Amino acid sequence: MAEKLLVFGPAGNVGRQILPHVICNPKFSVCLAYHRNKPAQCDDPGVESVQVSLEDLGSVKKALSWLPDRIVFMVNLAPGTLPMAQNFVAACRAVSPSVKQIVYVSECDCDEYLRTETAFYKDQWDTVQCVLESGLPVTRIEPACFMQNIDSFFGVPNELAKGTGTLTIGMETTTPLAWIDTRDIGEAVARVLERDAGQEVGKRYRLVGDYRSMGEMAEMLCGVLNECESKPKVPYPKRLVYEQNTMEELQRGMEEAGLEPDVAKDMAIVSATMHEGHFPIFAVDNSEELEGLLRRPATRLQQYLKDNKGLWERSWASGKLDI
Repeated sequence: MAEKLLVFGPAGNVGRQILPHVICNPKFSVCLAYHRNKPAQCDDPGVESVQVSLEDLGSVKKALSWLPDRIVFMVNLAPGTLPMAQNFVAACRAVSPSVKQIVYVSECDCDEYLRTETAFYKDQWDTVQCVLESGLPVTRIEPACFMQNIDSFFGVPNELAKGTGTLTIGMETTTPLAWIDTRDIGEAVARVLERDAGQEVGKRYRLVGDYRSMGEMAEMLCGVLNECESKPKVPYPKRLVYEQNTMEELQRGMEEAGLEPDVAKDMAIVSATMHEGHFPIFAVDNSEELEGLLRRPATRLQQYLKDNKGLWERSWASGKLDI
């Protein structure tokens, strides 16, 4: 008999990468608990769905009234997430106390960010603690820095659109980031779900990807751009240079991207102080857990950049900030 699997956040960066592995999988009967964006898979035969707001306890209880055997739970990297986790925990206890497993995709080692003493990351850590200390049957999965952040939070397409040949984001040139493709995260979550729930509860998987600095990323991206066949208004650079901008410039850019001033300030502090040796997350130099789950090598940053060549090409060639 198929297990009932409830997926929160199926339209997010990670959520939508999980769906191909669980939809139509005979092991699962799937229900998608989406917020604003309704995934196309909600209309697939046999798939159930419910609109939910984690900010509303009644809404979360309604989603859990489906009485799932397993749950995938995620909270975006955003301000004010603690009440969402509290509602989730309260609803699980009240409505679905017999759930076998909650696969919790959490912020990676966010407790270490407290060294910056920012309210934003204090809230992130409190959110993680709320779920882990709930007594619920949790399996924790901690992915490192998403490769998809290159074209979202880090704003590389916007920088390329300036046509200057220089990227300025905020971290030191030599700081290594453990880039991981969300496609790999989604597959890793699916692999955990395929295992026996009782044996997985209480485990913690730290998914570490391809260690590359911002300087290395810029060099790789330059090579990808020079493989493009279109003829942009500004010629593709022979060399793409990465430079660290100031904390003030970083904060201003985040505010222009739509972040609230207090959140932009916190994020700027974290990014500007993110350097080698400052955070223990930079000390992990292998991806054995990730590749053990995938049963294959993890996606490399070079491959991700090539897979998205059209995005970088359109950005540079168009000179537009919003693609």
